[in-house]
Amino acid sequence: MRPHLGQIVLVTQGKETGNYAVIVGIPGPKTVLLADGAKRKSDAPKRKNLAHIQLLPHRDEVLTAELEQKGQVQNALLRGCLNRFKRSFVQSNDEAKRGSDLSGER
Repeated sequence: MRPHLGQIVLVTQGKETGNYAVIVGIPGPKTVLLADGAKRKSDAPKRKNLAHIQLLPHRDEVLTAELEQKGQVQNALLRGCLNRFKRSFVQSNDEAKRGSDLSGER
């Protein structure tokens, strides 16, 4: 899978392991620029190697359009996008994992 502007990723290496972020720039074939709007602002994104992140199949169309038109996005928009993603995608995955535990314990 190729990275796209506005795509949500999971950081798998480094200090921010386990955090979600949005691709706000693609400076080279093996690196992307990530921001989350809270710790990592859009005006100072983190350069990350593609080998150190997991690309997720979720892409926010509003963010993508804003990034393509203006080249930058508001931090509040990034935070809102990630919060919506976490509420819908992450919670549904957690519920599916809990439901698949057939250990028999309560």
